[in-house]
Amino acid sequence: MPETGAGHGHRTPLIRYQAIDLRRPPAFCAAAGRFLSHNAKENRSMTEQTDFLSARDRFTRYEDGMRWLMESRCNLDAGIAAIREVVAGYRQTDGRDAYLAHLAQLK
Repeated sequence: MPETGAGHGHRTPLIRYQAIDLRRPPAFCAAAGRFLSHNAKENRSMTEQTDFLSARDRFTRYEDGMRWLMESRCNLDAGIAAIREVVAGYRQTDGRDAYLAHLAQLK
């Protein structure tokens, strides 16, 4: 069941979103939001000097799925806020700042 997959930390549902038959969108949306928050917390910078470029893919790989879910009226605000908070903890660089600006536009 895809909605339980995202809720248990499985990455596949947010990468293979086009193949998912969403019969219960609210449950999947909630699970996707929890997954994004959990993924963000798992990928916190270990030091203030860690460059975001080293972790960028851990966040950006889910963007197409996030956009698709938001177009389906899923509220991912909490997940996106968690990502924004974690990314802000990486060393300040143009790449990190550009990604934070990009996240601010995802709504």
